[in-house]
Amino acid sequence: MSAITSQIKEYIECHKQEMLDKLKEFINLEGQTEEKENMERVRAWAIREFEAEGFVCSTTEVAPDRCGLLTGILGADRPGKPIQFSGHLDTVFPVGTFNGENPFHIEGDKMYGPGVCDMKGGVIIALYAVKALNHVGYHARPITIAFACEEEYDHEGNDCDKLITEYSRKALCGFNFECANLKNELCVGQKCQITYRVKVHGAGGHAGNEFYKAVNPVHETIRKLSDVINLTDHEKGTTVSATVVEGGRHSSAIPDLCSFIVDIRANGADEEERVQRQMEEIIGKSYIEGTTSEFTKFISKMPPFSETPEITKLFDFVNKVAAENGYKTFGKVVQGGVTDAGNIAKAGIPVICACGVTGDFVHNTREYGMVDSLFERAALFAMAVHEMN
Repeated sequence: MSAITSQIKEYIECHKQEMLDKLKEFINLEGQTEEKENMERVRAWAIREFEAEGFVCSTTEVAPDRCGLLTGILGADRPGKPIQFSGHLDTVFPVGTFNGENPFHIEGDKMYGPGVCDMKGGVIIALYAVKALNHVGYHARPITIAFACEEEYDHEGNDCDKLITEYSRKALCGFNFECANLKNELCVGQKCQITYRVKVHGAGGHAGNEFYKAVNPVHETIRKLSDVINLTDHEKGTTVSATVVEGGRHSSAIPDLCSFIVDIRANGADEEERVQRQMEEIIGKSYIEGTTSEFTKFISKMPPFSETPEITKLFDFVNKVAAENGYKTFGKVVQGGVTDAGNIAKAGIPVICACGVTGDFVHNTREYGMVDSLFERAALFAMAVHEMN
């Protein structure tokens, strides 16, 4: 451990309680993607915190009903390409989901609250990595930030994804502070995400008197889904999940319509093409005469990316810094969850995702993060930035 990295570690050690207090303040300032006014308050909080560290921040609005992208730069006059910290400020939880004000709390070695893991904890890690770097007088490269405010809704209906890609092009590399798993793994690739929304039409009627006259779209849906779920290929990492099924309103009435939603995650263009082709064959086939089906398809605006030699080099460098400074080295993971790391990789720069708080049960009220990961990762990524050529 060098004198500088020792100072970074000491800085984080001395500011642990402050970090927890800051995270509590941030989490208790709730904001869900669709709550524009709440998200504007969340974004204002982040602007204030990063500007206090010397960032020059800007906002770019993306849609009338959404809070826009926050970007910023520290040390614009420094030499070289910047190192980019990124993520998002929104959560999936509407205000009040956690039954009252001030939902953040700690139990033992775990911390709880809306977005504690996904990913307000990651924003605090990024913030305190910068604070530690400022403390030791780092000035080798600019540092930039890019935080979306509607990531949890996949940038649907706006161009925030394109803005992130364009903003990232000038960076040397990127660290995306999304949530991390409990296996101490960093994400070096992510799958595609495709959502199918399917409507199956039939002919309704009385379930007892008109069983043979009606054409049951629920039965058609069941037959389709039995084939749809078999598109999963565990060896290739392809998962196909029926996530919503809706049909009928009365126990003795065959409905006219049944609908379902399917979520697909796949690795690579060939597998992506295969599963879409077979999915659409299943939708187009009528298992029960007289039924018809229609669908809409949404391909995530957070695209897949694969490990490249440049990503491997960045990953190995982070592990070298970890080993030299007494931290456990990381494993690799390709995630099924999509993030803006895909839009950063699309800019042609190496990016590592899942740099944030380790935890579990994200997008669920049981979501928690491990307290120590908040401190360890803030110190480690500050060290990595400082040691980078």
